[in-house]
Amino acid sequence: MEKTRVLLVLDCSDKMQEQWQSGSKMKVTLQVLLRFLDSIAKYPEMEVGLRVFGHLGQESLGSRLEIPFEAGNGYKVHRKIKTLVPSGEGKTSAALLSARNDFPQEASSRNIVLMITSRGKNDDGSLCGLARQLQQSGDVLRAAVFCIDADGTATEACDSTVIFLRNEGQFEAALFDFLRQVRQRSWATLSLVSADGVPYETDVPVAFHDHRTHVLRKAVVYHYGAADRRDTLALDPYVTYDITFFTKPPVVLSGRCFPAEQVSALTVEAGQGELQLVWTGKKTTWTLPEYPVRVRRHGECEVVSTQPLGTKRSYLAGKYDLEVLTVPSMHLDNVELRAGSLTALQVEVPGVLVLTKPQTPTVGSLFVIENGKLRWVCDLNPNTFSDRMELLPGDYQVILRPKDKTDYNTALSTRFTITSAQQVTITMEP
Repeated sequence: MEKTRVLLVLDCSDKMQEQWQSGSKMKVTLQVLLRFLDSIAKYPEMEVGLRVFGHLGQESLGSRLEIPFEAGNGYKVHRKIKTLVPSGEGKTSAALLSARNDFPQEASSRNIVLMITSRGKNDDGSLCGLARQLQQSGDVLRAAVFCIDADGTATEACDSTVIFLRNEGQFEAALFDFLRQVRQRSWATLSLVSADGVPYETDVPVAFHDHRTHVLRKAVVYHYGAADRRDTLALDPYVTYDITFFTKPPVVLSGRCFPAEQVSALTVEAGQGELQLVWTGKKTTWTLPEYPVRVRRHGECEVVSTQPLGTKRSYLAGKYDLEVLTVPSMHLDNVELRAGSLTALQVEVPGVLVLTKPQTPTVGSLFVIENGKLRWVCDLNPNTFSDRMELLPGDYQVILRPKDKTDYNTALSTRFTITSAQQVTITMEP
């Protein structure tokens, strides 16, 4: 189970010397806390830290981390709180804000802050705001303030953040209810289905990120089996999740919460179709390269995937724009993939150009002729006297000039046609 760290922020100011039912507020608090700590010790996944304020003398308003987090430190916390004597003043706001720095820098732990104070009547609004500020910082999953024997009424917005306790019985009950709550879990079943609700037998990575902090909280691989057995996983009821199903393209669910002690069904429409691009035409005497194919959602710039030409790959049903990185590149737009179907597209086998250039360094470029106009394909290597290129069938033109010549009349140009699976040899001489 994920590690849970509970930081106790304890008021040890002069106000804690006041009488409260069976004893002073400090005595009652320590008695209840000792029983609370004994209960926490039963859970190996839980650690406790202790910050105290109001015990540093009349001249100090500060607080101090007395017991840092570590496994099995319950006896240290026990020993420390038994020695605490109220001896001054302290600022609840400063102590609460200092709490966020007391947790080890581990993204995977659940960080909880529990403040116990006798302040309250005039602090409800500020304590509420500070507790919420802690939670929104991303360092603390939940912050709660227990105000013992303090006048005040929590606002509706802070009903579970600032709690006013009238007697010892309420105090102990609230403390153990708090322990029960922080140990609660949620569960979710995942289902990837087609548009008509049919499950897909597929392995898909799924990431659960904290919506506020973007920290990765959980990563799994979804699988649907033939026996209709869906994955069930434990989640945190205090975390708001952004969930990414790494289909192609990914499906993202933002700001999802899961109620405590409940099983939630998470169903995502993710019908998929297969895409394959294959060569068509005569066989060649040379091995064809595995040209990459860039796949984008229709009308979007982001590349969903790059797959080698000739392979199959699954994508969410929908329309896509394809860029085949042959020479020249080939664009196939608005290609529709249907769920449960294979879409196979054909690319004509290229031919080969063997170009012999003048026996002197040259500069120049290769163009394809489309609708009577030149479209740039590539620049020629100025340091070679011959080039070999695989080109898609079509009409082309080469324009070059010797490097040591500046006269426009020295430019050389030739047109030629590339035929599928055939070789064309072109020699350019001044």
